Amino acid sequence: CMKYRPYVFNIGFNRSGTTSLSAALNMLDIPTAHYTIDESGWLPGMLRNKELEVVLQRNKKQNKRFFHGLDKKFKGFSDFGGEFYYKTLYRQYPNSKFILTLRPFEDWINSVVAMEKYHKEPYYDTEASEHARVEALENNYFTFKKEIREYFKDKPNSFLEIDICGGDGWTKLCNFLGKEIPNVPFPHKNKQ
Repeated sequence: CMKYRPYVFNIGFNRSGTTSLSAALNMLDIPTAHYTIDESGWLPGMLRNKELEVVLQRNKKQNKRFFHGLDKKFKGFSDFGGEFYYKTLYRQYPNSKFILTLRPFEDWINSVVAMEKYHKEPYYDTEASEHARVEALENNYFTFKKEIREYFKDKPNSFLEIDICGGDGWTKLCNFLGKEIPNVPFPHKNKQ
């Protein structure tokens, strides 16, 4: 009889160690899709239908489990806007694990703004729109973390907070997932 392997959902914001967590999950034999279904990542003019959140939205409209069509191949999902979907995912995928990746606010906001400016997002066309964007990001950062913590406060075996940028790694992750600690360094990707 094969031991049940729960799904693992990273419900932290992008730019908070999501790529590193995805690499670690893959190293732990938990096949994980990060942002896209094929690891293509963000490309200018890319086909958006490869993004996990696009798949999720399509399945949502069709009243299917959010990762229907992918949840046979993958057991982990990361960087898909999980902060918006964790309550439904908790119901759709019983006994799953939810990981909130953390990063200090100042580091996180600087990284997000730099990435969005690099990708020429329209939020930065004017000083006023940039100010509004930064204010919205700040509000989301604190509001979502508070709501997520509140939701999982009575579900401790389902929820982990991990600060990869601050040095958390194999011990915290493997203890949570019930996995052996690999004898290799914890992956650190996309350090900017």
